[in-house]
Amino acid sequence: MIERTGVAARWMPCSLASIGVAFVLVAETGCAINADKSMSEGDAHECQVLAEAVLKNHELPPAVTPFGHDGRALYCAIRQRNPFITHLYTEITLYGVVERSEQDRVIATLRGARGRGYKPIILRFLEREMWHTDMRDGRVVGGRRGAETLLRTEILG
Repeated sequence: MIERTGVAARWMPCSLASIGVAFVLVAETGCAINADKSMSEGDAHECQVLAEAVLKNHELPPAVTPFGHDGRALYCAIRQRNPFITHLYTEITLYGVVERSEQDRVIATLRGARGRGYKPIILRFLEREMWHTDMRDGRVVGGRRGAETLLRTEILG
């Protein structure tokens, strides 16, 4: 039988607690973390091509933020879904496409527009855009998204 020294007996519970906290953090956030990645020129081109294909073939409502693509409720970003696996995705978020048949047509458009060497696409359909503008002394100082209803998520590629 191995005897524990006084130091090992004191540090063992702390070590196990630290490992437990790390596992909880990974379990709670690791699968859901979407780390923003700075867009390279190639990433920006990929988003541009995909967004233009959707806007050319489908009607989208106006964006409520200044960040929508060409003033429409379409947002494109490069994401890393898991902090431990450096696989990147192009995330496209669309608002106002609520009919399943229209969503299917958007998916077909993106499959056709997705070029060789493009990253997989995470496509999210949300019911409508909710944006709260933060004001201070009559000036806009920021904003944040409100509660939005996710209708569907598809991964293409």
